[in-house]
Amino acid sequence: MLPVALWRRSNTSCLCVCALLLARHSTSFTVPRAGARSQLQIASMVMTANPVASLIAKKSGGKDVTQGSHSYTGNMCAAARAIESRRPDALFTDPVADLVAGDARSMGDWIMVPRTRYGDDLIEELGHKGATQLVLLGAGMDTRAYRLKTLKNWTVFEVDLDETFAVKEPLLADQPIRCAKRVTISADFTTKSTGDLLQQMLDSGFDQSSPCVFLLEGLMMYLDASTSARVIHSVTALAAPGSVVFHDAISATYLRENIAVHGAPFIGGSDDYAEMWGVANFDTTVLDMSYSVRVDRANRGLIVDRSETATPARIRGRNVVLFVESRRK
Repeated sequence: MLPVALWRRSNTSCLCVCALLLARHSTSFTVPRAGARSQLQIASMVMTANPVASLIAKKSGGKDVTQGSHSYTGNMCAAARAIESRRPDALFTDPVADLVAGDARSMGDWIMVPRTRYGDDLIEELGHKGATQLVLLGAGMDTRAYRLKTLKNWTVFEVDLDETFAVKEPLLADQPIRCAKRVTISADFTTKSTGDLLQQMLDSGFDQSSPCVFLLEGLMMYLDASTSARVIHSVTALAAPGSVVFHDAISATYLRENIAVHGAPFIGGSDDYAEMWGVANFDTTVLDMSYSVRVDRANRGLIVDRSETATPARIRGRNVVLFVESRRK
């Protein structure tokens, strides 16, 4: 994996370029911060492996499964969580991350550590307020159902491609879940209508009257505008008052970088996710991740500065990684 980090120091037009070549099984890298006003952005992460047939795994029935590029990015995320879990100052621990990562290379701690912990913190927050449902859209190799004690009374709905579950389920078959119930739903967002996805969720036991945490981690940049709109419409239709949505994203300009992760291209970006989520009953906060979110190793948590949001005017024309949080009133 060849991550290339571009970072911009405030009040300076100079761009510094740092390229790190990570060997197989290497640890993830931490992007340097230039201070509180740093505008550091990741410009490219291009995998050199075969983008079509990334992994062959055995189903429990003995049938070979070809795991494509988009699905395989989930293994890379798990590899990053496994590396983080081995740190003495880890922001989270994932005892089964190695199982689902296989021999995948890490996605990188620069995104995986803050993104994972941000989602975990939202789950803990809403749990204190009585929420008992978690929906993971584009679940990939997420293992919160197996690692978070806070999900003891929750139902976890995981939605992703059938090929992802064909690989994931046998690997976790012998592992105990920590939630009350785990439900897997096979769906391809590019072909599912809003009505189809809604019906699948309801048929699987989702309670529209109960608050929920929706996590769309590492998803929106792989969806085009029309597919993103359908997914957003589905979530807003499902979300009861008190629900919260979180996802990462990229600015519209970032699409010009032609980023592909293990052959899976980024095709979705926007400068105005607040508008995309902007139905009357949602309050949306958009943050520039490099500016507003900092990993605090000393206290094993995140420091999130919401004093300046990433408005369209602030991010237009710039390469920005975004954290988007939308709350149902």
